[in-house]
Amino acid sequence: MNCYDIYKVIKGIKDKNKVPFEFKENLHIKNPLGSPFRLPFSKSGDLPIFKIPALSLSYLKVKEIGLTGADLLLALKIKNPNSFSFTFDDFSYAFSLGSLDQLYGSALEKKVIKEGKGGLLELPVHVDFLGLGLAGHSILSGKQVDYEFRAKTRIATPWAGVDLPYRLKGKIGVRQE
Repeated sequence: MNCYDIYKVIKGIKDKNKVPFEFKENLHIKNPLGSPFRLPFSKSGDLPIFKIPALSLSYLKVKEIGLTGADLLLALKIKNPNSFSFTFDDFSYAFSLGSLDQLYGSALEKKVIKEGKGGLLELPVHVDFLGLGLAGHSILSGKQVDYEFRAKTRIATPWAGVDLPYRLKGKIGVRQE
C-alpha cells in the first residue's frame, strides 16, 4: 500500500462514524502426536471512528460578588460528533479575561456526553478584585470581555482514554445571576 492508497482510505472514511472491518487468519497449532494442524479464524464488524469533540465558550455568569472578589461560572458548550458516549475524566483549564492574568481550575464533576448530542459544563472561576482592571469593569457591567481559554482533558471512551488539548480565543458575554 502506498501513500496515495492511504490517502484514499482516509478521505473515504472521514465523514463516516464507523468503518467495516474483516480479519481472517489461520492459527497453526502444534500437534504432539503428528503434524501441526490449521484452525481458520475470522472476525468482522464495525469499528467506530473517533472524532474530536467540539468545545466553545457560551457565557460567563457572575455567581457571587464579595468584598475582595467574585465567583464566576464559565459555561462551556460541548458537542459530541461520535457514535458513542464519552466522559471527561480529567479536565484542567487556564482562562484569561482581558488584561487579567490566567485563572486556573479543574472540573470537579464527571460529565457524560451522549452520542451525537451536546452538553454544557460549568467551570468555577474565582477572580480577585485587585487584579481585575478593565476586565473587572466589563464583568461587573455585564458586557462582553476578551478571553483566552486553554484546556487539557482526558476523554474516556468505551475502548480507551484519549488526551486532548484545546485552545479558544475570542469575546464572551457576561450574565448576572
